[in-house]
Amino acid sequence: MFEKAFLADSQIVVEAAHDAIAMAGDIVKREARNDIAASGLGQGFVNAMRVDIYPRGRKSINASAHIYHKIPYAGVFEEGATIR
Repeated sequence: MFEKAFLADSQIVVEAAHDAIAMAGDIVKREARNDIAASGLGQGFVNAMRVDIYPRGRKSINASAHIYHKIPYAGVFEEGATIR
């Protein structure tokens, strides 16, 4: 009985931790897309901003958010580049 009660509480913590990462990812994606749109770049550039939450298909206490842009040269606007 104790084990069942203990595991039930831990599942709540796992779900909360995973949901917090997912919410943070949603905030980052929304704000980044707003910034990209405000810069005047096209809708395709805006929509290429992505956030994936891992592991996929299940909740985990070790959830992580992979934040990236599908356009490989998108980082040029943050990091700069040399044009030759």
